[in-house]
Amino acid sequence: MDQKQRVLKIIVIVLGIAIIVCIGVIIVTIAMRAAGKGDRANAPAAMSAPVAPAKVLGNVDVPIPYAGKVVQVTGGAAELYVLVDMPDGQRQLLLVDRATGGVLGTLRFAPGAAPAAPLPAAAP
Repeated sequence: MDQKQRVLKIIVIVLGIAIIVCIGVIIVTIAMRAAGKGDRANAPAAMSAPVAPAKVLGNVDVPIPYAGKVVQVTGGAAELYVLVDMPDGQRQLLLVDRATGGVLGTLRFAPGAAPAAPLPAAAP
C-alpha cells in the first residue's frame, strides 16, 4: 500500500505543476494580447486579390414576381441571390447579374414537388 500511495503522490504533484504552468501560460498570453504584443501584431497582413473598381450600374428595375415579397438578398462574386416569398407559399431564388441587373435565372422551391434527377459528378 505504501508504494501505491507514493506513486499517487507523485502523480498529484506532477499534475499540480502542470496546472500551474498552464495557468501561467494563459495569463501571459492574455497580457501580451492586451498589450498588443501577441502573434496577431507580428503576423503579416492578409494578401487579397486586387479588386477592380465597381462599375456604376445606375438605377435598374429588377423584376420581382407579382405579389412576391423579398425576404433576403445575398451577394456572390458576380451575382446577387434574391430570395422571394410568393403568396401561394412557394419560395423563389432569383439570380441577378451584378453588372447588368438582369435576372439570370429563377429557382422555384415548390413544396411537395417531385425531386429532380441528381446532378452528374464534377470531373476532377
